[in-house]
Amino acid sequence: MKKDQFPSFEEFKREQQDMAAALGRAYNAARIEIAYEEHIKNLTEGELLDPIPATSTTVGGYLEKLEEVFEVNSLKEGELAIFIAPSFYEEWQMRITKEEVWAEQVEKQIWRQFDQRIPIDKTRNRQAVEISPADRSVLAQECTELILNKREREGRRLVLDGIAYYFYLRQDGQLLSAMKHSPQANTRTGELVERIGRWINSKPTTTA
Repeated sequence: MKKDQFPSFEEFKREQQDMAAALGRAYNAARIEIAYEEHIKNLTEGELLDPIPATSTTVGGYLEKLEEVFEVNSLKEGELAIFIAPSFYEEWQMRITKEEVWAEQVEKQIWRQFDQRIPIDKTRNRQAVEISPADRSVLAQECTELILNKREREGRRLVLDGIAYYFYLRQDGQLLSAMKHSPQANTRTGELVERIGRWINSKPTTTA
């Protein structure tokens, strides 16, 4: 959703009134302006990716372990990697190259092993992603644009629920990165991760 598509205050107010009436609840007029400001803030934040927090805030090195398992340093020039890290399920990676898009999921959740301080099982199940060349090009372009134009300040710190998405791009020899935590569905980043989820939502075929 672009900024010019954000609901006006009056539209938001009518929606809240209708919702309260449908639920048989009292309409809280005193809080409507605060609620509207929070709603617009959430939509605005959903249009951009966030910087990845400093190493000391990434839950004691969990993200670094993900980067190791998914071999992020193997990215070649112009290639992208996207990590999908749910709180209670096994993590995924999607790779976008000039020739193809593929995804892989670890057999055992990295976070659980990391938290229990046991040796990390790096077994991954890999699958090809069925995506047209045109869609692959659009996906790569959008991810690249979002990484390059991420917000300057840090977003939310890592939390223990929801899904964290980490984006990586190799450009001019440098590894660039950004992240988003559980973006709202009707925002640019929310729509992007929803499409990514649909593309990888199929049974893995090979083991890495």
